[in-house]
Amino acid sequence: MEKELVKIIKVVAKGKKYLVSTDIDDNEYKFSENQIVTNRIIKGAIFTIEDWTNIVNNQNSSLLFDQMLHFIDYKLRTKKEVINRLVEKKASEEDINKIIDRLESIGYIDDNRYVSIFVQESIRDLKGPSYIRFTLEQKGISTNAINKELEEVDYIIFEDNALLLASKYQKTVLNHPANKQKELIMQKLARNGFSFDMINKAIRELSFEEDNQEKLALEYEKVYVKTNDKNKTITSLLQKGYKYEDIKKLTRKE
Repeated sequence: MEKELVKIIKVVAKGKKYLVSTDIDDNEYKFSENQIVTNRIIKGAIFTIEDWTNIVNNQNSSLLFDQMLHFIDYKLRTKKEVINRLVEKKASEEDINKIIDRLESIGYIDDNRYVSIFVQESIRDLKGPSYIRFTLEQKGISTNAINKELEEVDYIIFEDNALLLASKYQKTVLNHPANKQKELIMQKLARNGFSFDMINKAIRELSFEEDNQEKLALEYEKVYVKTNDKNKTITSLLQKGYKYEDIKKLTRKE
């Protein structure tokens, strides 16, 4: 038979929180100092089951709210991200709705502001429109909200950023043949969310030196020693980005 009364048998301070034990179970309930004082939770205090249940539920909701404040303070979040976090915390639907409403009312959740800040930060990080759109959709932002914000952006900025990123990245792949450099640069820009047209425009504005035949010859010898097979060597060099006609010129000299 369920006990009608709950007796507090221990209250222990732990940092800014208090751990409370009762005579009805082995659980330790965590409370804030405000809840301890407000509800007069002291050793020996007695509550009805109903009152104690309400106190615990209110405190759980309060703790969840504090956790969400910290979650948002650490990094700006969307409404969907906060809801997902609350679900992970096994919050009830009632608590989720209350916490979300409260966070929105005090401006801690504002998806429109989130979109605006995210777009500007992404532009500074040299991300393209496809990356922005996909990431925001994953965070629960509506297509209309994304379109509205992207329409405010001058797409010349994206084209300039595509060229800037391509120029920076080219410096890291100069050891590759020209064709391979182009391939790697295009892949990098695609991963960053730039469109096919933006990528091609950036590639056209870059300068690529003609492949060094001496370097090709050294690569040919290096691969051929491993494979001892001309066809396999040609295939390997093609995969490295060398032009077929340059490779054939080399093999004809043998």
